Amino acid sequence: MTQGYDPYHLASPTVYLIKILIFPVLVALVGAILFTTIVTFFWANPFINSMIFPALFVGIFLSFRQIFRLFPEVKWVNSLQDGNVTNVRPPVLLAPVAGLLRERIGEAIITPSSMRSILDSVGNRLDEAKDTSRYLTGLLVFLGLMGTFYGLLGNRQQCCRRDQFAGCDQWR
Repeated sequence: MTQGYDPYHLASPTVYLIKILIFPVLVALVGAILFTTIVTFFWANPFINSMIFPALFVGIFLSFRQIFRLFPEVKWVNSLQDGNVTNVRPPVLLAPVAGLLRERIGEAIITPSSMRSILDSVGNRLDEAKDTSRYLTGLLVFLGLMGTFYGLLGNRQQCCRRDQFAGCDQWR
């Protein structure tokens, strides 16, 4: 049977958590299959590679943290809709909404301008978390490119040492 759709309740972020878990599991399986090759590549340039792996793990951790931060927020919104907010801890991301609704118990009117400011506040909080992920993505790309150019530089020097490269004298 299918679950009934309730338009007044937010869906749990569990579906997105499962989707996000699938990717690292697949990467780990490919890494296990290619372990000896990965170790060989790692030791080709251990300095840059030892910077890439911690940045990668911090990025993965922060991505999971962002998803886990949504669970209490969704629970609070759904309990607000059900009318039993007292049993749930107050939200962090939706703190402006909680403050506004706490002031207006009994009134269900939120003006469009106050709703816009609340949504902008929540959007800014979420964008700050996304900026960290974007920064780490850029850092990983930069470190990967730096490793690639370092490898190309070493390759060119080896070719020049063996005099297999035409015009090596001009680069020495």
